[in-house]
Amino acid sequence: MTTAVLIIDDDPILGPVTVELLHTLGHRATWVDTYERGFDALRHPQGIAIVLLDLQLGLRRGESLIEDLRREGAELPPLLIFSAQPMNELRHAAHMISAAGILQKPCDAAAINRAIEVAVG
Repeated sequence: MTTAVLIIDDDPILGPVTVELLHTLGHRATWVDTYERGFDALRHPQGIAIVLLDLQLGLRRGESLIEDLRREGAELPPLLIFSAQPMNELRHAAHMISAAGILQKPCDAAAINRAIEVAVG
């Protein structure tokens, strides 16, 4: 199943690598590297089926990005937390923003693919 995935992650190595991995798995993937670019991409998320969201975006937080978008009235696709933070922080963030799932970095391709499939149903 091909899924359009938006990756919001400020890591200049992991972002492009994740795009390539998702392409290999048969998905369409786009990467943005800042809170601001993520906001712009999700303000009108047409064509995006799921978001892989890092929690630490420079000095800003992924949860704040989602909360700000919701205050603006954006209708967001399912969210997957995609972060290296401790698991208790990932669970808390997932609860705060009603994420569809959690991927703790590092994780393998099968885990990412499985989480995408479950989240988009």
